[in-house]
Formats: sequence, C-alpha cells, structure tokens
Amino acid sequence: MLNAGVSSALQGFTLLSRGPLPEDLGKHGPTEEALTWVAYLYRMALIFGHAPVPAVGEALGLPKSTANRWITRARDRGLLTVQDKRGQRKVDE
Repeated sequence: MLNAGVSSALQGFTLLSRGPLPEDLGKHGPTEEALTWVAYLYRMALIFGHAPVPAVGEALGLPKSTANRWITRARDRGLLTVQDKRGQRKVDE
C-alpha cells in the first residue's frame, strides 16, 4: 500500500518535472531522449524495488532484449551509472 502511494506521488512529481512519458518514444529507436527516459525509468524501478529491465521494457513497449540493449547504450553514453545489484553473488577471494 505504501509502495502504491509513493509510486503515485512520484508519478505526479514526474509529470511536473519531466512531463509525461511520450507514448511513442520506443518506436523511434534509441534516441538521446529515449535513452534519457531509459535511465530515469531504470532508476525509478530500483527505488521502488522492481526489476529495472522489465520495467523499462514495459514502459516503452519494448521486448526485454531490446530494453537490455538500450540500458547498455544509456550506460555507454554516461546517462546511467547505477546498477541493479540484486541477484549478484559475492565471490570469496
């Protein structure tokens, strides 16, 4: 319930600060604007405890493999520096 409330408040803040997510953003390829949104959506998914790759894919209407490639492009361009550490195993040295 708290997650839903915070998510709703954040969506309202997003509309005020970034504007609404363009509906056809994923259809034009990995443009600079699209990759900026990819980075933003990835970070928001992490904040709310969601898996970021499916969240980006769902928001932009992209298959998971395409969302993953676009996330990599956003990283390569320096738009995304955070990383989802869940599921990574620690290796003892």
